[in-house]
Amino acid sequence: MRASLSQLRHFIALAEGGSFTTAAKLAHRSQAAFSRSIAELEKAMGAVLVDRIGHKNELTPLGHVVLEHARHIAADADALERAVRVRTHAGTDLLRVGMSSTPLAVLAQPLLSCGAASRGARVFVTGGPIPLLTRALQERRLDALVVDSMAVPAGADLVVEPLGRLPTGFLCRKGHPLAGRTRLRLDEILAYPIASTTISDPVARGMVERFGPDAHPDRAVTLCCEEIAHLLSVVVRSDAIYLGVLLGARTLESSGKLVRLPFDTKGFDATFGLVRLGGRTEPLMLPALRQLASEVLVDALPATRGATRKAPRRGAQQ
Repeated sequence: MRASLSQLRHFIALAEGGSFTTAAKLAHRSQAAFSRSIAELEKAMGAVLVDRIGHKNELTPLGHVVLEHARHIAADADALERAVRVRTHAGTDLLRVGMSSTPLAVLAQPLLSCGAASRGARVFVTGGPIPLLTRALQERRLDALVVDSMAVPAGADLVVEPLGRLPTGFLCRKGHPLAGRTRLRLDEILAYPIASTTISDPVARGMVERFGPDAHPDRAVTLCCEEIAHLLSVVVRSDAIYLGVLLGARTLESSGKLVRLPFDTKGFDATFGLVRLGGRTEPLMLPALRQLASEVLVDALPATRGATRKAPRRGAQQ
């Protein structure tokens, strides 16, 4: 069996594109040439990898197995190319980073600026739910993640480097009916719409244990979005109250547009980490990402330092 790397890349494109027409465009090939490549791959494998049902294409069970291996082979080839490029053309590199809500709000712009200042560097930042980002990392479509480390699914292939801990709290607009109060009960806060990013099950359990069943996010949170900027925009213009990592609202809080509410959320800090696959060649810009993250992801609490550890079980997602 002899399958070429280009044939495997074409097969990956077909799986991701969903059709021969779309995949051929992604691969920058004519549809006829692309179809021949897939047919040659199936001949090399000695089996059908794609069921062609009318205008639909579905991977066969064997096709799914081949796809998984093809992705790893393509990623290893990319890593090899990157390693050679790093050693022969210092200063050129590709860095693909996945970020959860808070890092996306405060770290993405400095990282992109760093890439703009580095000749030959290519930086791609992706946001989204942590489980999806983790899957993309494991499939080698991302090089690293900067996320709340307690929300990273357990995995022997994942390594987490601690970056820092950030406090959470409640914020409302200046002039809000609750602004200026010196003490507040949870039921008084929950009388208003609560805007927050996704809150994980462990944090939800902790909130219920301390504050009672009404504190569960399924009951308390009425406005949910992974883009912190959208949540804060609503909070500034309405009586909604923001619940989450305070760092993401630092600019609005400093300007006086948002104020903190006097309610104790100590113990619900978000712990951020740099997540990567063990054993992979590090992109040239990864040290710059580490440095930027350690400088940006700081607030009232000092950064948590410690030895590199294996990925924990699920926890807070901010």
